[in-house]
Formats: sequence, C-alpha cells, structure tokens
Amino acid sequence: MFIDATLEDKGQSAMFTEEHFSRKGTWYIAITILDEQFEDALSPKYRHREVVENYVKAIKNEYLGTQEYIEIYLRAQ
Repeated sequence: MFIDATLEDKGQSAMFTEEHFSRKGTWYIAITILDEQFEDALSPKYRHREVVENYVKAIKNEYLGTQEYIEIYLRAQ
C-alpha cells in the first residue's frame, strides 16, 4: 500500500493494483540492516550495534503508537 502511494505521488503507476490487502490476523515485518560494506548491523559483533538497535526500537515504538498507519506515511513526507 505504501509503495503504491509513493509511486502515485511521483506520477508513476501503482505496482500492486491486482493485490488485495487485509489487516486480519498477525502481520510481521522483517528488517535486515546492512552498512556500506554490507555487514550485518544487527550482529552482536557489529561495532555500532547498540546505536542501530536503539534506532530500530524507536521506529517500532512509533509504528505501534500510531492509530492510523497512513499517519506514518504522511509524517515521512
């Protein structure tokens, strides 16, 4: 949904017009974070892991604290 909204804002065609989305059940978001050298920034051995982890936790808290998910999209604009 967010991808299509972003594309349409930029004057491009939506990618997922045939897809149907439902908010039933449990959804999960998987995130992979890599640095410029493609190192796993969530690895226990990564030198800046604590900074990255704090940022990801802040994003999670913002997401969970949002009643209307479109609100997140609009804040980013």
